Amino acid sequence: EFSNVVPNSSWDLVAMVSGPEPQRTFFEENVVKFANRNNVKTLILSGKPGEKETIQPDGFVTIMPNLDDLSIAQVVLGAKFLLCRAGYSTIMDLAALNRSAVLVPTPGQTEQEYLAKRLDDKKMFSCCNQKNISKLNLSWFAERELNDEIGHKFFPTPNDLLNLVEKTISK
Repeated sequence: EFSNVVPNSSWDLVAMVSGPEPQRTFFEENVVKFANRNNVKTLILSGKPGEKETIQPDGFVTIMPNLDDLSIAQVVLGAKFLLCRAGYSTIMDLAALNRSAVLVPTPGQTEQEYLAKRLDDKKMFSCCNQKNISKLNLSWFAERELNDEIGHKFFPTPNDLLNLVEKTISK
């Protein structure tokens, strides 16, 4: 359904922030610190569907509470770097878009911690602890990208990824 999506390259980093409070807010705050420290044009999708207001706390960060599916696909495909939670549905969405990301498991959610580490070990995604996001720099992201013509990791087919995730979960 997203084969004809035109990427929106307005942001270098797109962070899809989600999870239970207070972890969702900690994640968002760490992304803002990272973006400000590294002067990275960043879009944070704050995972608050009930809210409508877009916030621009400074020149580098835009926080949007939610986008429709097509707009999400456009910014995910257009971003140089992605930061996302390590939830199963997020990983499947990324696989459908043929994109990799830095997975940030929600602290205390062991299935996300396990899945992120397993997919990092398989070189399909990278993973990072939530508390370490603000300490990262752009070279850390760049080192984790395998080079293809647009700078994204080559990605297994969605079916290959689905099979790996299902095997991982069933263990």
